[in-house]
Amino acid sequence: MTCPACGAEVRLVPDYESLDDLLAGRYNHREEETEEESGWFFPVKKAAKAAAILLCILAAAGVFLHFYLDSRKRTDYDYQLKEAQTCLDEGNYLDALTHVRLALKVRPEAEEARLTEAEILIRQKDYESALPVLKAVISLNPASLEAFEALIFIYDEEGNTAAIKKLLDGADEVVRSEFDDFISDPPVVIPSEGVYYKAVTVKGRAEKDAVIYYSLDGTDPVAGGRLLGETLSLGQGDYELRFAAVNENGIVSDLVLRSFTVLGADPSGLSISPASGDYDAGRQILVTAEGSDVRYAFDSLQGAEAIPADGVIDMPEGRHTLYVFIYRENEDLAVVASRTYYVS
Repeated sequence: MTCPACGAEVRLVPDYESLDDLLAGRYNHREEETEEESGWFFPVKKAAKAAAILLCILAAAGVFLHFYLDSRKRTDYDYQLKEAQTCLDEGNYLDALTHVRLALKVRPEAEEARLTEAEILIRQKDYESALPVLKAVISLNPASLEAFEALIFIYDEEGNTAAIKKLLDGADEVVRSEFDDFISDPPVVIPSEGVYYKAVTVKGRAEKDAVIYYSLDGTDPVAGGRLLGETLSLGQGDYELRFAAVNENGIVSDLVLRSFTVLGADPSGLSISPASGDYDAGRQILVTAEGSDVRYAFDSLQGAEAIPADGVIDMPEGRHTLYVFIYRENEDLAVVASRTYYVS
């Protein structure tokens, strides 16, 4: 280009570039070069980031699914009961209790789950904890034979025959029939009670091979009484007899009561003098009896002593009843007579 005034050649100067423009241009230039040189890196980095996010989502979903399914199982009665039975069969009692109690949270009154819980406790010999579980089953279902069987087992293991009797006394006939071996029927005793003018022979009969115990003074026939033989002969005196049968499982029957007053003679082979009455201090009693084992006691059947060889017994002061017992050799027979003395 020439100058219009002088015709000389004129050189053009480019527009001024600021420092910011220069730097910006250089930065953009380098960025373009970097993208051209390493353009493969950014797609891979973005893909890895997306994969990581996807994995996190899947992990979260897995955790949620796990807890959801676990929650469903915890509230699934059939599942928990089945797991409890499996653990029980394997002898894993701790886990078995955990599962069965989860089942009971879902169905608190489910009989099958309660019986399973009781079985686990019994296997552990934790009878104290099993008892209320089984009693609760019976309160809801009085015909639950499984619950009755388990309770009888526990009481039998503990030797608590009185609890077995009480349990079956309150049961219905179906249950009582099922556990008939644990029921002791009261003995049949003859004759009927009353006043007699001669010696009375008392007989007893028990069912199911049970044995009969008796007492003469109104005390507990089993705890403090004697075993009844084929017959019991009562001589002169007053008697408050109690009888109870005990079966082969040790179950005691209800009591049978008989009151006898014998006014007449003593049984054959026994003599006691003087007769009942009031006497001064210093009197003695003479007993003669036929038998290999003759004993006496005052006021109780406990602590009976052998009759002295001369048959003489001192009469104690106060009011006392003398009992005389005879057990004859080779005979299952007891002879009893009594006298009541008041010595002032």
